[in-house]
Amino acid sequence: MKIIRDLNNPIKIDKPVLTIGKMDGIHLGHKKLTEEVTRYAEKIGGTSCVFTFNPHPKQFFKKNGDFELITTQEQKLEILIQEGIDILFVQKFDEEFRSIKPEDFVKDILVKKIGIHTLVFGKRFSFGASGEGDYKLMKSLGKKYGFNVIIVDPVKKKGKEISSTSVRNAIRAGDMTQATILLGRDYYIDGKVIHGSSRGHKLLYPTANIQPVNKLLPPAGVYITYIEIENEKFRSVTNIGNRPTFDDGNFAIESYVIDQDFNLYDKTVRLFFLKRIRDEQPFSNADELKAKMKEDIEEAVEYFDRGENNK
Repeated sequence: MKIIRDLNNPIKIDKPVLTIGKMDGIHLGHKKLTEEVTRYAEKIGGTSCVFTFNPHPKQFFKKNGDFELITTQEQKLEILIQEGIDILFVQKFDEEFRSIKPEDFVKDILVKKIGIHTLVFGKRFSFGASGEGDYKLMKSLGKKYGFNVIIVDPVKKKGKEISSTSVRNAIRAGDMTQATILLGRDYYIDGKVIHGSSRGHKLLYPTANIQPVNKLLPPAGVYITYIEIENEKFRSVTNIGNRPTFDDGNFAIESYVIDQDFNLYDKTVRLFFLKRIRDEQPFSNADELKAKMKEDIEEAVEYFDRGENNK
């Protein structure tokens, strides 16, 4: 996949078939758009393209950058490569860009700079200054400037439209089963394994203490997870929280890799969240905690053995 971040330089693209979106999470609604892009591009012998933004517009408007993305920019690029997109346009979202009128965006960027052939457009997407442009305007601009417009309806699950907000809400609620349904894949975070308190070793359940890149995390609790190490997945159980049994108040993401013994310090890992087991809770002593960890691991093993993660 070719990534273009500067549209000021002349480019020549053969029959660009393009969709536009913030693409946070690349959930099933986004995938419907990218699938239509790749399908139509193949049909006409064109080039599949996605036009997205960096930073995410909500990060720009919040100014402090604390908006919790479902996927980092790097993760988004990785997924789009897997989706088979030929060219990704990454537009810097700044004061100048946010002020562009809808028709000027179409005329000056899509038509003049990209030379668009076909636009695959989500029915709920808005564009241009203050989000003034909608799918009806885009259809009329397509006729005016001579490009095809394919309107794609939102994807629904149980009668409700899938959106990045609905995915984000599921993750924040710890409903990882629902997040998986909406994303069409398990939610994951990336991070580096750092040195922790080593209490897991003392409890005979050594854990990897993960410093996450992602800001969006499930709430405190215990989860059935996969941990991916150097492109290989292993069964794991993960605790997120402040370790109340030891009253140190330090937030941590700690993963126990089932039936494995690795030295993971300083390694980059990917953690997939499959199911929430329980809330984080304090115990009277280390032995009670150890007994509960054993129960958590047994529940996770049963879950994997039933093949629930493949449903």
